[in-house]
Amino acid sequence: MIMTYDFGFMAQRDPELKEAINNAMQSQKNEVVCTDIHKLSFFPSKQAVIVEALSQNSPFHYKIIPKEIKYSAISKMINGNWDDVCFDEIMDVE
Repeated sequence: MIMTYDFGFMAQRDPELKEAINNAMQSQKNEVVCTDIHKLSFFPSKQAVIVEALSQNSPFHYKIIPKEIKYSAISKMINGNWDDVCFDEIMDVE
């Protein structure tokens, strides 16, 4: 089972994580927010987040496929509006 997007479900249940993600999206500088298995790198110049495994030593690193996700989709995910996420808001990272 792929766990790339699990941070969105985590943020729905964890107000501190949700606040950290919202603060990073509102910041004008590059930010990094980590969960126990994810590293979320925020890039305001692109209005996008790179989601990847926290580390290659993480027991779930192979279940987290790196993705670039627009802020608009991140906001939808952490607020439980998964059906509103559009295909063009998520891109593969090479």
